[in-house]
Amino acid sequence: LFTRYFQFTGAQFGLLVALPALFNALQVVLVPLLQRRYTAKRISLGAGWGHFFSLLVLAGALPLLPVEGGGVFFILLGLMAAQACLMSIAIVAWTSWAQEFTPERIRGKFFGRRNAAFQIATVVFLISVGWWLTRQGEAGPEALCFGIVTLLLISAALRFHSLRLQGRTFSPVDLAAQNGGLAASVQGRDAARPWRWQLQRILVRPQFLRYLAFGAAFGFTSGLMGPFFNVFMLDVLGMSVGQVSTVVILSSVTGAAAMAGWGPFIDRYGNRPVMAFCLVGWMVNGYLWTVTTPDRLWTLYAAWAIAGVFAAGFMQGLFGLLLKIVPPEAKSTAISLNTAATALPATAAPVLAGALLDAALAQGWDKLAVYQWGSALHHTLVLATVFLLLRVEEPKSQPLSQLVGAMRSYRNIVAVLGLSFLTDYRFYRKT
Repeated sequence: LFTRYFQFTGAQFGLLVALPALFNALQVVLVPLLQRRYTAKRISLGAGWGHFFSLLVLAGALPLLPVEGGGVFFILLGLMAAQACLMSIAIVAWTSWAQEFTPERIRGKFFGRRNAAFQIATVVFLISVGWWLTRQGEAGPEALCFGIVTLLLISAALRFHSLRLQGRTFSPVDLAAQNGGLAASVQGRDAARPWRWQLQRILVRPQFLRYLAFGAAFGFTSGLMGPFFNVFMLDVLGMSVGQVSTVVILSSVTGAAAMAGWGPFIDRYGNRPVMAFCLVGWMVNGYLWTVTTPDRLWTLYAAWAIAGVFAAGFMQGLFGLLLKIVPPEAKSTAISLNTAATALPATAAPVLAGALLDAALAQGWDKLAVYQWGSALHHTLVLATVFLLLRVEEPKSQPLSQLVGAMRSYRNIVAVLGLSFLTDYRFYRKT
């Protein structure tokens, strides 16, 4: 939509993709106000329904917008801002709500299976979308716009169904709120606490503050080139929408296959060791982008396939670690604060990266080299955040070395990454 149909500049593209991060930061003002009167489930549902209607508005507005013109960018900026605002509130509230109905002892296994099912649904959706948009794009700009509108309407229909199912799901806090009001629930009393009191409870937890520091660093570094990898594939490498969909599908398939396997590792060894292991593997594998050319796309397929495995473990651990160390007496505020701390640096990152890419290309530098070096810098900076992650203390977790020793079944992937020495290491407990 942004690069093929409207053909926005790098700076405009960076600003549009920064909107979710911007509103993830701004929601820290709205969520504490909402949680004083509503449960996490009601906040999530309300924002979700608002997002559903915003999809319908965007689908109706696209055919009426001209392809060129300065006003088009600002109209889309407003529409995308509304979506980003509603989605940020929905996600924060859902994360808080998920802690209420998922027992900690089975949380890793539960979300492993849940995310695996999610990945399978994503694969089916992406296969259909890739075929549809490729076919419509070949027919011309008007057909491409029609394809995107159709996609938005299908997404809205699926969103409608998911919200109905969410409304029929209840946690103990929801049942207590229905029977005796929110104040009658011991688990839900943090919603009635003063915001300053909750903030004080958060600030006395050093492990949570370290988690915030890691999240801020990871949000900024991953946001630099992260949104521009699609531009890299479409405009620099000359890949079609179908080819881009194929590599994303490949990553989703490998991620779905590995997702359920990461759950038992997280339950046994903890979230932090799994996250550190996966982050290193994910970023080292990412250097394959630096040697990818239009004539050597096989490296990109390998990079996405391997990335799916490690990204699945990292993201699952990231969510689980947050739920494990969040202060139970101020969980909604803590999750909201974490989202803001992660998103605020991530807001500036794509805008900065877009301006730097435009400046480099304006100097006449080779476009392929600019994006290759940009990807190398991107993966190096993200990799460096692992040192902040290792400073986060997680209750009831095993040392990282114990996890690596348990990764024998992944020796083939490790060998591909050039880390075969890890498969020959002998791990033992000190006596």
